[in-house]
Order: sequence, then C-alpha cells, then structure tokens
Amino acid sequence: MIVLDGSIEVRYLTRLVLFHFLRISLLFLFQLMNGDLLATSGDGLEIRIWNLTKKKCEHTITTDRSGFLGMHYMAKSQRLVTGSFNGSLKVWDMNISKWRNMDSVSARELKEAMKLKGVDYSDCIEKSELVERAQSTGSLVPTRCRMSLECHTGAVLGIDSVDDLLASAGHGGSIRFWNAETGKLRQELPSAHEGSTNVIKFFDGGSRLASVGHDGVVAVHDVCHRKKILALGGHIGWVWGMYLDETAPNTIVSSSIDRTIRVWDVAAKKCIETINDHPAEVPSVHVDWDRHRMISTSFSGKSLVHDTRTWKPLMVFEGFQDKCTRLAYSPEAVYIGSTDGTVRGFNFAHGM
Repeated sequence: MIVLDGSIEVRYLTRLVLFHFLRISLLFLFQLMNGDLLATSGDGLEIRIWNLTKKKCEHTITTDRSGFLGMHYMAKSQRLVTGSFNGSLKVWDMNISKWRNMDSVSARELKEAMKLKGVDYSDCIEKSELVERAQSTGSLVPTRCRMSLECHTGAVLGIDSVDDLLASAGHGGSIRFWNAETGKLRQELPSAHEGSTNVIKFFDGGSRLASVGHDGVVAVHDVCHRKKILALGGHIGWVWGMYLDETAPNTIVSSSIDRTIRVWDVAAKKCIETINDHPAEVPSVHVDWDRHRMISTSFSGKSLVHDTRTWKPLMVFEGFQDKCTRLAYSPEAVYIGSTDGTVRGFNFAHGM
C-alpha cells in the first residue's frame, strides 16, 4: 500500500495521477495522468507532482490566494486545467515528456527558456552546458500557465473537455464552453442546476454533457442546442459524485450526501438501482464495467468495492483516520484521498 502524507486530493488524467484537496468543503477532486506520476494539491495554493515509484515530490505548481479547486487533464495536448475559488480557469502546459527526458529538449528551447528568465547563456557552447545552466538557474520548468480566464462569479468545481472544447461549471449553476486553444467563450448554459454544478462529463462524442449539482438532480444537456434535455430526480441532497464513460453511454452512476449511490438508465429515464451500503455521505464513485467493479468513497472513513453484476459489496478499503473523499482509479489499483491528510493506494489483487 502506498501512503503519501500532506493534505491532498486526487483526479485522473490519462496516464498520470492527479490529486487535489479542498479543505473548506471537505471535497476532493481526483484524476489520473501518466503511469507513475501523481499530482496533489494540499492547502489549495499548490499542486505537487509525485513520483509514485519513488514516493517523492518532483515538482510543485504554485498560484495566488485564489487557490486550486476543480482540476482536469487534457491528455492529448498535455495541459492541466485548474479552477479556483475566485471563478477563474488556468490552463497549464505540462511538458511532462520533455521534463523527464532532457534529450528531447532542443538547444533552441533551452535558450528560449533562459531568455525568458533573463539568464545569460552566451558562454555556453555545447548543449550539455545549456542544460546545466538552465537547470541551475531554474529556467527549465515542467509547467507554464498558458492562459487565465476570468469565467465564473464563484468557485469552479467541474471541468471537462473533448477535442478543443473545454467546459467549466461551479457555483451559480451555469456551465460555460470555451475554445481550449484561444480561450474564447463559445456558449453558455445559464441554469444547469440550482445552487452549484459539481461534476460535468462529455459523452456521445461531445454532443451531450451530463452534470450533477447541489439540487440533487442528474441532468443531461444537448451541447449543440444549448438546452437541458433530461433531469433525473431521486437524490435527497447534494450530488457530489458522477461516473459515465463511452463503454456504457446510457448509464450514469451518481453518489450523494444522502448516503446513496444511484444507477440511472438515460434511455429509459429512470433509476434502475439504488445502493445503500454506506453509513455516511458518498462524495465519489468510479465504475469499471469490463471488470465488474464499482468503487465508492465515504465520509465514514471506509471505501467499498461492489460487483456491478449483483451490486453486492466485495471489498472494503480502510485505515484512514478521517473522511474518505475522492478517488483515482487504474485497473491495478485505486488511490483514495482523506481529510486526514493522506492518499492511500490499494492493490486490487491483494486488497491492500
């Protein structure tokens, strides 16, 4: 079992794990990025990128007092998108491959990086000299803020993307759509939810978007026509977690403060299963349909694995001293964050 100390929160990026922790609302947002890398945010003012093999922090991204809240990774472009308390979106160039393999960085890129920092490299002849100068002066950084968008009137909670279309949501209930390259606002859904929109997810190739919010509703929106086409009610209280993927595009799984997990058939427009096995709030849920697993976290301090064929619990992950928040999933292991300030990785093969 892997344990990383420090207040953290997790989220998935494609092959690099991302953790983000929000103390104020006791909510974690998690995502997976790149095999052995894990990004975490502690007090909301920094993101730490960890090497899971070495259990070592390799890089830190800092921001102003607006902090980090929502988080999403655009795998194809290697960009990290973060939302803040003050309603802004920041898009970061990660440059992970170049950061980890200096052979892939050209001499021109090294010179440009040092020029931006005001570093004199005129006496450097060989590339090795440029590399040493760039590293010693802190000119080579794995991340760069590409753009900052002042986009919402309150905290940004939900972020997702498809191709060059970026969506953001948060307090106020609205969902906004942006051009990820230019930062230009394309369109807006002004009243997706009452109160706050917490999680959003594109599906059907980006033509539809699912969302959940403080109003207890699971909604589906037509992106092209900018309208809500389905609102599923049944949860009593805020919905914090949602899972949906293209392998089962007509099935949405949601989790709520009402201590339940609900499975929804979008085509039939109804709830087809309700799971009541958690004794406390359920902030996060993830489903692996191929392996018949559903993993969910709870403020009870324990997380459960259910069999999706029977919806019966198979496994319990525990050992936390406080609430379990969000989770990050891979087929081999799951990483679970807690308000006790740790993220723990559990191996499915051994249950530990």
